[in-house]
Amino acid sequence: MDRLLHIKKTKWLLVFILGWWTIALFATGTVLPDSMVTEDKVYEYTFSDTPLAERIMAELRKQGKQVSYELDMTEGDLYYNTGRFIMGTRFYKSALSARAVKQDATKKMKLLHRLISCYDGLYDEEEKSKTIRQLIHEAKLANDMGMESIALFYLGKSLHEQDSKERGYAYMLQALRIMEKSHYDHKYDNLRADYNDLLICYERDKKHKEAFKILNKLEKYLDAKNPGETDMEGLYEQERCKWLAHRAVVCSKLGMTKEAAEAYHEFNKMGTRSSARRRSASGGRSPGSCRSHPAPRCGCPRRYRYTGRWWCRRAPCSPRGGTGR
Repeated sequence: MDRLLHIKKTKWLLVFILGWWTIALFATGTVLPDSMVTEDKVYEYTFSDTPLAERIMAELRKQGKQVSYELDMTEGDLYYNTGRFIMGTRFYKSALSARAVKQDATKKMKLLHRLISCYDGLYDEEEKSKTIRQLIHEAKLANDMGMESIALFYLGKSLHEQDSKERGYAYMLQALRIMEKSHYDHKYDNLRADYNDLLICYERDKKHKEAFKILNKLEKYLDAKNPGETDMEGLYEQERCKWLAHRAVVCSKLGMTKEAAEAYHEFNKMGTRSSARRRSASGGRSPGSCRSHPAPRCGCPRRYRYTGRWWCRRAPCSPRGGTGR
């Protein structure tokens, strides 16, 4: 009797597994409509449905309607934004070698920016320093405030990591002031990412009063974007989750227990809502909310869409709505 029951249970289990496998196979085999096969859709689904973003990217390659360096930039952003920096570096270098890029200072600077972000995520200080110097040179030649700010911030961050902390802070703060005054097309992605990095530096150095000031500055940029910028699903929610987590920690360190408790409560509420929404949107799968990923030193790459660089993975960004072309 027990043996028969065991056989029946095994059969039902196999039927259940095969059923789900068939559904999954059917879903992945579905042909994507033309309206889905665009660069903007790659960025849109980078965080909320990475496998779908990868499928769209593969279709773009297959269609071959765009020049190869543009596809390399987009695919590099996809890998950077999902924490795969080595792969991101490979595609950015490929794009940088294109003749059209070498002859266009703006495109060249955007790719140098992305490469610096990857080297930063890989802790490759030698290549990062070399590329920072290159970007500073190109930015000064082009009189580009946005790119100069990006290069100076990374220079300051490198100095800080090499224990020249006060010099590092000076460069990072100078870079932020330049970016705030600039008309850089991905200004807000970069401000979010850089303020997050500066915040982490202050927290690690136990400069909690300075960290609290940075939190107040960062708050106004959490959901800011340039006109016409492509939305990336889950990006602004992720940014607010990171901000709340930092606020809870910093307020606690400063003895502001009420404010810390409020931030932590809101952080938990956002994480629960995010998880439920994502499960619903993904047909029951749970890709994870901002609470379920412990932290990149991220930013979130800048679109490159730079998403923050601590909470979720370390991100560059995407090139058009955040990371930008």
